[in-house]
Amino acid sequence: AKGNIKEKDIQRWAGIFNDAYSKANNQNIDQIYHSQNLTEGSEKYRTIYNNYVSLQSRYDKLKPYLPIRVNSTEVAIKHENYFMQLEHARLKLADALYTEGEFLLKSNDKLSAREAYGKYAEIAQLMPSYPMLKDRMELAYQKGLTHILITVNNDSRSILPRNLHHDLTYLQMDNTQFFWQKFHNQPNGAPIDY
Repeated sequence: AKGNIKEKDIQRWAGIFNDAYSKANNQNIDQIYHSQNLTEGSEKYRTIYNNYVSLQSRYDKLKPYLPIRVNSTEVAIKHENYFMQLEHARLKLADALYTEGEFLLKSNDKLSAREAYGKYAEIAQLMPSYPMLKDRMELAYQKGLTHILITVNNDSRSILPRNLHHDLTYLQMDNTQFFWQKFHNQPNGAPIDY
């Protein structure tokens, strides 16, 4: 790339590079073919997608240096753009995750709803414009929430400072460690878990 490499070294390294590039691509392609035999599900399509990401990334890194020339002769490097296969694998993975999320959401279990939310969140990273995704994420979040009622009873027989009750029952809601817990100071009609 810098232009200060001798032609004979370029010729030798181009052959070594071509072999390494082909071997790395063949390894990814073999993993794709092996995963085709797996049962339907997100793991199958995640493996396929990740291997296409590797293939496309490798191609994108090579592309600026093509064509490689030695003594005015182009070094033949077998390369392929995997963009279409990558997009197809992305869609199949998103569809599989959505199907699994829907299955998990049918149970009335909080942990299953949280797992469904995780699958929807993964879809949001892959394809933010996936249909109905925000609604499904919100539904999974609401089903996975644990509602906790916090009350303070003064049994000390002494007068406490005016704001102490508020300070004891106030929890900062934007804290990520409480993502799946919602705290209430008063019963508000929501089913209280704790």
